[in-house]
Amino acid sequence: MNSDITVNIEYEKDTFFPGETVCGSVLLFLSRVKEIKSVILKAKGFAKVSWSEGGSNNRHTYRSSEEYYNFEFQLFTSISGSQRFEVGTYKYDFSFVLPVLIPSSFESRIGHVKHLCKVDVDIQNRLFHIKKRAPFSVAGLYDLNADTFSKEPVILRKEKTLHMLVWKRGTLSLVANLDHAGYVPGENIIINAECSNRSSKETKETKVSLYQFGRLLVKLNINYSIK
Repeated sequence: MNSDITVNIEYEKDTFFPGETVCGSVLLFLSRVKEIKSVILKAKGFAKVSWSEGGSNNRHTYRSSEEYYNFEFQLFTSISGSQRFEVGTYKYDFSFVLPVLIPSSFESRIGHVKHLCKVDVDIQNRLFHIKKRAPFSVAGLYDLNADTFSKEPVILRKEKTLHMLVWKRGTLSLVANLDHAGYVPGENIIINAECSNRSSKETKETKVSLYQFGRLLVKLNINYSIK
């Protein structure tokens, strides 16, 4: 970024819902006089996946992408070719409506769903444009009340027999349960668990891990599961 011009993108908030209006501002900070041709904002939502399988002699890489929306807004365009901008701060407000049928933001080691805005400032007699991008989050809407499984309790039972060489040293059993299977963001997940140690070995700790599972697809109908 050039020291004599700085570009920032600010949003009214960090997270938006599908169908909601995204409001924000583009700020130009000039420490020297500039001749500016245009200030263009682009809003884009897209997904990309890429992973490799196989050994060194038979390795295949699978890639795929799709676009959900692509908007462009001319925040400033000079009719005469360029316009003189004095030293100071310039603010351009923008707003656009997100499509209803778009996925939530998502990030993993082999794929992502991103929503972002990019601003492009074209300056007179400057070989390269000044560019800035800023992501924002989209939280998809899901009605748990319409999912009957979300109201069902969850019960997990595990038992393990402990051994020392060929001799049994007893069993270790665990019973854990949830009041229901579906939760909304911000809701507490209360886990009730009972651990029974019927062995001669000491139990050092009992812990719970939370995982997110996903499946990424390419157009060849090949899928890759992640955890």
